[in-house]
Amino acid sequence: KSTAEETLTYYCITCEKVFEVQKGEKPRCPLCLSIHSVELYKRKPQIKKANIRLAAIIAGLIIIAGAAYAIMHFVYGKKNHRNKNSYVYTFNQYLEALKEKGITQENGFYPFKEDGLKEFTDKVIASTSPKEKGEKLFKKFMEMKSNGGFVPFIPRQARPTPPMNAAEVLKSIKKNEKIPLYSLELATMFVTAMRIAGIPSLVLRIDDYKGIKSPLDPSGNCGHFAAGIYDDENFKGSPSIIDLHQGKIFPADAAIFSPLSDIQVSASYMGLEAFYLTGVNFDNTKALSKVEDAILIFPSSAELHSLKGLIYIASGGVEEGKEQIRKALTIRRDAQRILKLAALQMAEGETEQAIQQIRTALDLKPDYTMAHATLAMALLAEGESDEARNELDIAKKIDPNDPLIPLYEANYYLERGQITKALEQAEKAYENSFGDPQIGLLLASLYEKTGEKKKLRALLDKILTNDKLPSDLKKTIQEKFNYSQSSSEEEEEEALPDLGSALSKKGSLLRPGEKNMDEEEGEGSLKLKLGTQGGLLRGKDSNLDLQLR
Repeated sequence: KSTAEETLTYYCITCEKVFEVQKGEKPRCPLCLSIHSVELYKRKPQIKKANIRLAAIIAGLIIIAGAAYAIMHFVYGKKNHRNKNSYVYTFNQYLEALKEKGITQENGFYPFKEDGLKEFTDKVIASTSPKEKGEKLFKKFMEMKSNGGFVPFIPRQARPTPPMNAAEVLKSIKKNEKIPLYSLELATMFVTAMRIAGIPSLVLRIDDYKGIKSPLDPSGNCGHFAAGIYDDENFKGSPSIIDLHQGKIFPADAAIFSPLSDIQVSASYMGLEAFYLTGVNFDNTKALSKVEDAILIFPSSAELHSLKGLIYIASGGVEEGKEQIRKALTIRRDAQRILKLAALQMAEGETEQAIQQIRTALDLKPDYTMAHATLAMALLAEGESDEARNELDIAKKIDPNDPLIPLYEANYYLERGQITKALEQAEKAYENSFGDPQIGLLLASLYEKTGEKKKLRALLDKILTNDKLPSDLKKTIQEKFNYSQSSSEEEEEEALPDLGSALSKKGSLLRPGEKNMDEEEGEGSLKLKLGTQGGLLRGKDSNLDLQLR
């Protein structure tokens, strides 16, 4: 027998070590000695073909992980001997790191581009100490923010534009373009500026700030990031944490954080690109390729595994998606991932267990808006209408500007048969969603239900002229709504399924692949279901569960 036939290759998701083990022996990571964080090493698993082209299981896809363990620190793997430390990479070293992982430059993302940053930084900074320079630059960006330069983007769903590198972010801020910016974009821009000024700086992943009552990243798919400013060029000691997204400077002991190497920052950007590809471009194949490569670089990222799970599920690969969510939960068990677990339980009809999990998430983060809204939907499924209304009111009080609350409100009113109020909330939800086709289809169905033919036609025109929408999805929508370019308002309209049927009975939620017994399902039919799980389709925290067959 050859050596290859007698050994199996594994990698550790905690410390990124790839190693071989004799067949029949239990794999254990040689660095951290863990047997729970290792898995068979596979390169480029493929998306499976599925009957459900665009399937969705709500709110972030969460799964029971069994016994979760806490990772207390990160091990960054092999040192790059061309670096003076294991964190900072030149552009050529970044390219070499990609090559070592078998990743193309096209699939990577180099975020530390300096165009225009040196001139800007030199004008702003005239102090001497790293701390003073960081504070002065922070104040300048806060001034630009107050003048409309940027707004922080809270990633409840994918932003309709792709992520930007440091130079692009600065250009956008200086032009007052008011593009909502991810915390990763702001942190990377600030770190790039600090390095130009000769200040030792790293991007930090912030898991939490002590004492805050709501998650920094309510989606759990993107993570939260800030800049770490160090006195020591080898990044020893505690950094000052400058968080442009939160608009604050924190001492190190106020946060639970991990400093990231530049290549890990690149991987996190690749995750944002994958989020955009699946959530905006509907391109799950490219999104999977992107996130696969990102995980090769940064396998200990809970967000990347969660995102990979979402992409699989959106492509019909539910079991593969569940596996990735399990990995995410073993890496970090926080309120966001517990809420995802509850969402999955709701999708599987385990509403009582889901309610318990949601309450656990709220014990950790009592002001978690999406948890209150999801709890409302769970209570609604259990027939507890008054309690559901109370949870929605709590969510609105915590964050009256949360763009997804109207979607949950529409769900609530639909279940109660209050179509006019549901329509009003659905219109708000669509306005808040950057034109999300999922929410648009909910709104279209309500327009048809209420006889708003002109509004229905105008909305379908808008949805179907989206050049990013897959052609097979467009065809299904056209067939379901009896739509054609030459059709008039007098054309006979095809009846839609009862949108309230999924919530009309206790425990009547459809599971993935399960037929709605209240309607006949024909080839090419569009099933619109308002699930109570707190929905997420292609990375978007919406409550609409669409199954396109």
